[in-house]
Amino acid sequence: MATRGRKPILKERYTSCITLEREQADYLKEIGIELSEYVRDQIEILRKNRSSPIEQLRIEIEEHRKVIEENEMQIVQKENMIREFEASMEKDNEEKIQVEEFEVKKREYIIECIKMLQTNQTCNRYWGEHLIEAWKFKTFDDAKVYVREVWLESGVPDKRIKKYLRMD
Repeated sequence: MATRGRKPILKERYTSCITLEREQADYLKEIGIELSEYVRDQIEILRKNRSSPIEQLRIEIEEHRKVIEENEMQIVQKENMIREFEASMEKDNEEKIQVEEFEVKKREYIIECIKMLQTNQTCNRYWGEHLIEAWKFKTFDDAKVYVREVWLESGVPDKRIKKYLRMD
């Protein structure tokens, strides 16, 4: 029978023939593991397992230390995430409080402006500009709608409001 392939170049290696079931060989090919590498890895595992009990304990201690260090790092990362989340929630709450306070002050100002109904027949453009700049309305029409709602809730007659705000 003729020899197949080239002869292996051996450098302190031992060549042996291993018998496997076809399913086992196909499985190793599927997952991309070379048989010789797999056998060498398994022999190293056996060698480690046969070491002295003291060495085995040292190895286990090192493995546990690595796991503990990884867990500590994860804990620190999660604590940092919690701090960041709490800070963002606190910032959001402060912003909500500021918006609510602003809305209360705006409503109080508009209610105080009911006195202008008694002194003036209609509103002037300066008051409209003031509402837009100071009270953050987008347009004077938006301000008029808001003023009308607040004044209606305060009991001012709708006809009078419409006349003052020129909403006819």
